[in-house]
Amino acid sequence: VFRQLGENGQGTNISLAALTSIHVAHRLGATFAILALSYLIWRTWKKRHPHTAMVLFFLLLLQAASGLSNVVLEWPMVAALSHTLGAATMAGYLMALIYGSDKNIEHEPA
Repeated sequence: VFRQLGENGQGTNISLAALTSIHVAHRLGATFAILALSYLIWRTWKKRHPHTAMVLFFLLLLQAASGLSNVVLEWPMVAALSHTLGAATMAGYLMALIYGSDKNIEHEPA
């Protein structure tokens, strides 16, 4: 929590190649997540669940804003943790949606 960005657990700097690889992989994952969540938001809105779609859109917007601001403003580690907290919140909300949708499905006996 108290170390600078770009440092490993021992306090030495991570190589530029490793940092670049991490950054590119994160951006590729973020692009896929934005596309998948945008599709989910659109389908949720189309299925007449505007509240759920709006919450997902708001969480996605916060994630994108916190991620971009961390890169552009070079925020310290504590601020970068807000991006992680946003991801955990999004994952928790999606898990709650999955759990809740299972209760609306009628299961036939085996």
